[in-house]
Amino acid sequence: MNVAKVGAGVLALLFTLGVGAESVPQDGKKPMASSTVDGGVKSVKGYNTSVQSPVAEDGEFLRRVMFDLVGYPPNLDQVKAFMADTSPNKRAAKIDELVASDDWADLWERQFSEVWFGNYHEVVMDTMPKVGKEASARIVADFRKWFKGQLAGDKPWNEIVAKMLDARGTDEGDPAMAYKLSFYFGDGQAMEFANGTARHLLGVRILCARCHDHPFDAWKVEDYYGLAAFNVRQRARGYGSGGEKDSVAHIELKYVDEGEMQIEKSPDANDKDNKVKLASGGTAKPKFLYGGEAGPKDDRARVLTLLMTGKANTQLPRALANRVWGYLFGRGIVHPVDDFNKRNQALSPSLLESLTKELISNKYSLKHLIRVICNSDAYQRSCESDKSAMKIDFSRGPIKQLTGEQLINAIQVATQGKPSRNTKTTMDMVSSLFPAGAVWCEVTPLPGNARQALLLRNNTEIGNWISSGGVLGRIKGMQGAADEDKINEMFLAALSRPASDSEIKRYWGFVRQYPSAWEDAYWTLLNTAEFVTRH
Repeated sequence: MNVAKVGAGVLALLFTLGVGAESVPQDGKKPMASSTVDGGVKSVKGYNTSVQSPVAEDGEFLRRVMFDLVGYPPNLDQVKAFMADTSPNKRAAKIDELVASDDWADLWERQFSEVWFGNYHEVVMDTMPKVGKEASARIVADFRKWFKGQLAGDKPWNEIVAKMLDARGTDEGDPAMAYKLSFYFGDGQAMEFANGTARHLLGVRILCARCHDHPFDAWKVEDYYGLAAFNVRQRARGYGSGGEKDSVAHIELKYVDEGEMQIEKSPDANDKDNKVKLASGGTAKPKFLYGGEAGPKDDRARVLTLLMTGKANTQLPRALANRVWGYLFGRGIVHPVDDFNKRNQALSPSLLESLTKELISNKYSLKHLIRVICNSDAYQRSCESDKSAMKIDFSRGPIKQLTGEQLINAIQVATQGKPSRNTKTTMDMVSSLFPAGAVWCEVTPLPGNARQALLLRNNTEIGNWISSGGVLGRIKGMQGAADEDKINEMFLAALSRPASDSEIKRYWGFVRQYPSAWEDAYWTLLNTAEFVTRH
């Protein structure tokens, strides 16, 4: 691209490009529960149906749902085919197609794995002796393969969680064990297990109760240590050479019949002037946060599994429904999604409870939950509106930062017609965008900083993808097509929507003045906020 030669024109296009597409409602069939979702959304305080955005046009919907469910946008042919399809059920059919695909299972396994492990490419298992790096990577990879299979087969969420919590034996025999091994760090596996499982599976933060009763929630010191007590009798035995000094290749987990969780006494425990009860020491009983405890001779891991995954514990499906909503809308009904507490109320309690009940009544099916949400009008509303928004109420389509993988996939789809889905390429290209010390991987939302803009505007590899990727060459080579038609194809290929009349006029004036600058014109589309966000 010769940016210097046509810089003024390029920048004018870059900074004046608008959204401009008109929204057209659809009448496709949807699950009955999707209407319940729409009713629940309208119960959000301050929701006003008179200012809600209309249902998005086909291209906006298709781009959104593919980003959310498989991690990349549609290519030019997919956009045109979807727009040309006159079936009233095409949106529901597309959602079903995506959720049934291997790409869906692959993406959603990694999204949840980021919750469980952080950067799942580098998981520390600080057992004694320590699991080697190569062994840790293999153990996590085995877990991810197993977890992906569970999602692909639509296994009930409570059954998946049960296998993760009750994993035992060896990593060679039980790949689900990687979840419990990941808590061997920091303050010790029992303490980290309490912190992690509460946030990951129940959406609650109980770390505050390690030293004192929670100042504005129900959790007490005994609750924190009581959850840790379920795992205090877990024992890890390493075997086999891990390829590094004093490291092991494999781990065996088992449970013994002795050992109690001791509450760490606060130095100021006897200070009567404290406004909250401080930890005063003693032995913690294995008590579950939402009721139930293990007896003296019980297998504590199995008791916790039953208490966590049984139907009496509605917080497990409630937390899942809220997290999935957060993935799809960019904000949980309770937000942050792992911070349910008395002060942090749901935007719509009825919406959250209806999703929870729907999940339970449909055998904890994650796929069903996603179908219900994605088929709702709330999910499919346009992000465009001429009304100002003072707060999030789900009355319009939310705009979200892309993850590193989604951004690179989007560029490759727009330039080459398909994503390479190469994790190493993605990690290498976006690594400089995250601040030092941040824990991230390819499915972590990008920070959306100036460095991201510079990556798109200055990266030579992206420039090469535009000039030699094939998509733009195909558009430029359209036989008998007017420049206006080629411009429209560029918009469909990059933004999944047709160009407005004003955009066609502006771009036509640009390429007419600089006939050799099609690459520069296309480059401006890939640098717009519309392209680099999920909307």
